[in-house]
Amino acid sequence: MPAKAIALSPDFSRHGSGQRLVIGSRDLLLYETTFPIGRRRVTPLYQGLERDGQISAISWNGVNIAFTNESGTRIYDT
Repeated sequence: MPAKAIALSPDFSRHGSGQRLVIGSRDLLLYETTFPIGRRRVTPLYQGLERDGQISAISWNGVNIAFTNESGTRIYDT
């Protein structure tokens, strides 16, 4: 399923920050680059149901990620 919303961590461009981003479609996935090898690790943060619909907006503030889908808004503490 294609991504409907994407958000970069506030320190994404900072060298050595372990670049992180979240991608949302029906599920919310956290992508992290691990150090020192540079591999990507994917962690599911939220698994939506059919009735929840697609994630339409994601916002990242510090350690919190807020996202909205058809069933409401949720906040995730990383």
